[in-house]
Amino acid sequence: MINEVYGRSMTRVAIALLSQILFAILIAMTNFLTLDSVIFVSIAFFTAGIPLLPLIAGQMVSKGIIGVLDTPWFVRYKRYLGATGAGKAGGGR
Repeated sequence: MINEVYGRSMTRVAIALLSQILFAILIAMTNFLTLDSVIFVSIAFFTAGIPLLPLIAGQMVSKGIIGVLDTPWFVRYKRYLGATGAGKAGGGR
């Protein structure tokens, strides 16, 4: 639809903008996951006497893998809810 209205150049602009937005989201999520992992592991295992850096790295890697695997499912589920009207508030009227 963008091609029909604005032409090919607008499509390239839209793709570039989308990729910049996705990159910004990736950076923000990485920063949040790092901070979350550092705080949780430090509080939970500080007195255990085991090295914290491997635990922090392992938690960050596992959160990243789970995020990559479950994000497409949530996107599809949200589209399904939007298509069926089940996700709208006040649908019982």
